[in-house]
Amino acid sequence: MKNYEFCIFDCDGVVLDSNRIKTRAFKEALLLEPKDKVKKLIDYHLLNGGVSRYEKFEYYFKNIKCSQDIESDLQKALDKFASYVYNKLLKCDLVPGVIQFVEKMNNLDIKCYVNSGSDENELNEVFKERGFINLFEEIKGSPNTKDKNTSSIIGSIGKERRGVFFGDSKSDYLSAKKFSLDFIFIS
Repeated sequence: MKNYEFCIFDCDGVVLDSNRIKTRAFKEALLLEPKDKVKKLIDYHLLNGGVSRYEKFEYYFKNIKCSQDIESDLQKALDKFASYVYNKLLKCDLVPGVIQFVEKMNNLDIKCYVNSGSDENELNEVFKERGFINLFEEIKGSPNTKDKNTSSIIGSIGKERRGVFFGDSKSDYLSAKKFSLDFIFIS
């Protein structure tokens, strides 16, 4: 790790053991929707890890449900999703060893960042409440994309620095490769 000057961590499945929480949250937010349509969204969600809830719900209401009032339906679903997720993220397990690893990186003066498809404000609040916000230089999330956030992180520390991206999705891998970062898959 001494070859790196910074690390970027996805959140769900990499820092927080929360992938199942997000899947369940989509079901909870669409509890009154037809089950076959919700299943299509869940399939889309699982194939598109690292993509924000905003994009996933928009896809649902535009392409699966073909809603007549997308904005209203979208906001209601997002509100239900956020309420469910926030409370669960405050209590969910951490990925084993991640905090100790981040602390070790900090001791080596390797800057650590979070870049997630999750809501940025929500993540900052959760990390603050859980007491480990200070371990990370910045916590970035949606509504910005992974690529936009990765670009912002690199822009703040300099393009010539060597970094590594820890992720568990295709979007994490693609963002790492786009910005010439090494990638470590977390399973």
